[in-house]
Amino acid sequence: MKNCRAYLVLMFLCIILFSNHLFSQVVLTASNVVPSAGSVFSLKEVDSLGLVTFTAPSAGTNQTWDYSAWSTQSRAAYTISFVKPSATPYSAFAMSSTLAAVRSSDTSYTFYSFSGGTLSKTGIATKLTGATVYTNSQKILTVPFSFDSPVQTGSYSFTQALSAALPGGMGGLNVNINASGRDTIIPLATGKLILPGNVTFSSTLCIKRISREVDSIGTLGAITNNQTRYEFYDGVTFFPVLSIAVGAAQGVAGIGGMGGMGMVVGGGRVSTTATIVQSSTMTSVEESTEDAVDLAVFPNPADKWLFVLGNSGSAALHAVTITDAQGRAILEIPETIPANGIDIAALPKGAYFLILTDKHTKRSTTKKFMKE
Repeated sequence: MKNCRAYLVLMFLCIILFSNHLFSQVVLTASNVVPSAGSVFSLKEVDSLGLVTFTAPSAGTNQTWDYSAWSTQSRAAYTISFVKPSATPYSAFAMSSTLAAVRSSDTSYTFYSFSGGTLSKTGIATKLTGATVYTNSQKILTVPFSFDSPVQTGSYSFTQALSAALPGGMGGLNVNINASGRDTIIPLATGKLILPGNVTFSSTLCIKRISREVDSIGTLGAITNNQTRYEFYDGVTFFPVLSIAVGAAQGVAGIGGMGGMGMVVGGGRVSTTATIVQSSTMTSVEESTEDAVDLAVFPNPADKWLFVLGNSGSAALHAVTITDAQGRAILEIPETIPANGIDIAALPKGAYFLILTDKHTKRSTTKKFMKE
């Protein structure tokens, strides 16, 4: 009998320990990964990491990463502001994107879409290159995502036109850069993060992102960019509170107009850059209306059936995903006709999010509802 009691006590302790691990970890969901229009982040790049020893973050749980010794002197400081794509000068992204980020230092734009739980980069735009819409969008992350999530991969491609005047009145250089890349997204570790000034985050999720991009520059040659990025999320700030990029560019490009002269690019030299979020003004995205699709969900609260209506009556949706408050997918329904209703009778009582993807634009709207 004593052995039985001891066994039950041991099992009870194991359950408590497991529960603490389960509920203390950071879970990334749409509500803490996808900003909405009006969110502003102040960032800075830490001065030369060559002044201190950089060791790649260890894998596993309950790690401690102490970067408090890094220089607080800023090499580059800037803000990232999120706006609607329609508020930018680049109408080419109106259909493919739901969000745009503008960087203050060079007024460059990065465009994103969020659909079916996946945040993707759909293109970039600068004064030099104009709008570059990705042929295949670049996956940023599929949520929900936590330390226990499987590795994610994604491929992307785009063509970018580049025009530049050569020095000394030698004319102009007009080339197309055909780029193709592949990202591997690994849930590496969880733990405590300490930044310069002893700014401490007691619980963070570290994601290791391995990227390889090959840029073919017309007939001039190719450049391969290899980068490993360590991203630390606190589960509250949309941006990683710390992002460390370790990478190198290597390749040979020949300038045909100069007799086929070749030049080595990068030479494989590894460089390290860290970006820290200094402050943020965030707009809640519990209910996202970024795609300007006017959808109503009723009744709310609901017991057995949930209905969705758009501007002109029944909305035409491509897919419906229901997640719980932690962002875990509970129910996925492809090719839904919401006029027939969504059966939620089997769901336990509580708060849920309904991710609605428009059949025509493939844009998503997130609505919160209560199950009675």
